[in-house]
Amino acid sequence: MDDKADRHGARAEVSASPDLVFAYLTDPARIGRWNLGAIDAVRLSSGAVQGTSMFDGGATVFEIDANSKSRTVDYRVGKDQGNLALRISARVERAAPGGCVLHLSAERPRHMDDARWHRLCAVHEVEVLLIKSQAESETKAR
Repeated sequence: MDDKADRHGARAEVSASPDLVFAYLTDPARIGRWNLGAIDAVRLSSGAVQGTSMFDGGATVFEIDANSKSRTVDYRVGKDQGNLALRISARVERAAPGGCVLHLSAERPRHMDDARWHRLCAVHEVEVLLIKSQAESETKAR
């Protein structure tokens, strides 16, 4: 992992439908199960989503800009609604029948130190695996 990079990407091949994986990226209840920075996420009356960081217990607020046709998602993230910035993007691509590829990418903000960036990159590697596991388990249970 390159701590000096400006961008990081994580991917996973998922044996679940692209629509189900897209739901994991856009449904606050599901996001709260895999996003380590937004555990127990809930939608606020403003439409933004708020969750709790597993790392420091602080609030994470984000807006979800999702396009179901292209199965792309942009997340504007911050500590409060007045200070959100585009930081994370996701894309789901159809693959083999019944499967897809999930891509999660992050842009490194100028102010983020190496330790925090390293943690974010490592977390994204885990989060795509959590989505994969949860979506595949849900598919098998159906």
